Amino acid sequence: MNKILLAGIFVAVMFSCKADQTAKNVQPVVHNCANLELDLQNGTLNGEKPTLSLDEVKQRFPCYTDETEEGSNFNCGGGVFYLKHDFFFYTHRDYLEVRKKFPGKVIPDILNKDVETAMKELGKPDLVKKEGELLLYKMPYGTLRLKVSASNTIIVLGIHAQKINKINLCE
Repeated sequence: MNKILLAGIFVAVMFSCKADQTAKNVQPVVHNCANLELDLQNGTLNGEKPTLSLDEVKQRFPCYTDETEEGSNFNCGGGVFYLKHDFFFYTHRDYLEVRKKFPGKVIPDILNKDVETAMKELGKPDLVKKEGELLLYKMPYGTLRLKVSASNTIIVLGIHAQKINKINLCE
């Protein structure tokens, strides 16, 4: 009986080691910044969530133009920035922001559209702040933030991993 138990444990340990080796050998996807897709329903950019670490963001999106160390007093506590592509991973606060010159595809297509178009796609916001300048939506992944210009156009999209009552806006 003890030999069978020991053999079972040995086999389990071997499979565990093999699984660890396989996981370590899997390389993350490196994204081409010429083909960007922001999915507002899933809260992802090219399938990546805003909860990536600073190093993971730089590895997966190597076309970055700048970075700020985690915990910094600048740039909302740190992140990786893509000035040429107008998107930003604020890794310290676990959110991703896309601005009006973002060259990629947004699903649903509401960036640079009027608020009425956004509401047709997303419905009524769960919270409105700053006299209509910020529209916040509860999402399965956390919060979707829309910044509205004076001309009533969506100019910034923020995907936050935090729930609507927990996000800490940095402006």
